[in-house]
Amino acid sequence: MLESGAAGGSEKAFDVPPNVSSGARSILGFTLKVWHADDMNLKLRMNGTEVWDWNWSGEGTHLQYFQEVMPAGLIKPGNNVLSFDSSSGDFRQVQLSDVVVWWQANI
Repeated sequence: MLESGAAGGSEKAFDVPPNVSSGARSILGFTLKVWHADDMNLKLRMNGTEVWDWNWSGEGTHLQYFQEVMPAGLIKPGNNVLSFDSSSGDFRQVQLSDVVVWWQANI
């Protein structure tokens, strides 16, 4: 699980085997749980590249599973990093769980 700290962001490193197909797109799936007291924005990045941008108006709680197709070549053999940062005019808590990255392998 990735959970926002005081700065509103978090990151998680993971390894991918060397037979990942760098020419194929990948899919990022995750459950998002947020509570916020004002409008907020959330950006997800894979290896520093923005892959998802979410905005919510007002205050409230949101819980939903999302899937996002990522560009070819974004997932690379070896170490990869999924990160997010959020911004809001007031307090917020962000959790990403059930995170799955689907990628194609060369067999």
